[in-house]
Amino acid sequence: MKNLQTAAALGVEHLSCYALTVEEKTALHHFIQKGKVPAVDEGKQSSQFDMLMDWAEREGFEHYEISNFARAGNLSRHNSNYWSGDAYYGFGPAAHSFDGNKTRWWNIANNPLYTEAMMKDESAFSFEILNDTERLNERIMTGLRTKKGFEISYVDAAEKNGMISDEAILNFKRQVDRFTGEGFIENNANKIVLTRKGIHYADGIASGLFF
Repeated sequence: MKNLQTAAALGVEHLSCYALTVEEKTALHHFIQKGKVPAVDEGKQSSQFDMLMDWAEREGFEHYEISNFARAGNLSRHNSNYWSGDAYYGFGPAAHSFDGNKTRWWNIANNPLYTEAMMKDESAFSFEILNDTERLNERIMTGLRTKKGFEISYVDAAEKNGMISDEAILNFKRQVDRFTGEGFIENNANKIVLTRKGIHYADGIASGLFF
């Protein structure tokens, strides 16, 4: 709370607030495994996120994406590209790029190997082509992360074009009904939006709706 109050006092217009994820093969992961550092307390993490959302609302910040808050007129154009499925370009080691359609590529993460490839004018990236189902699932995941939510019209278009089976459609609708009944999502005007409760379980809800 002291950090948030400091940000407000400094006139900060945008906040990106991320929960700690402990990655394997890092020093922190090793220290936790050895008992030198306590593991992440998920209950405390959740309560602090609630505190953050309450504070942001009081201070006039729009919670426009799960991890991003902004005062009016200060939404990040860079971050918003990710969630709207637009093209973005990354430069340097480990940077990711997307053409806004189906092609994604990422650079070598290892600094010396990346530098060596650049010096030799060699390829320093890998890429993948997303199929229609993967693209639809990404729209579900990224859409749910935003205040705008996921537009069901994407599913309707996929069904009309024969991209997904009738059985998959039925399963999707069952999951929508289930998450709505459990209070995790709201189904409003052809859009699925996470509730305050659902924000805490965004990844699980998205994967439950995947085709």
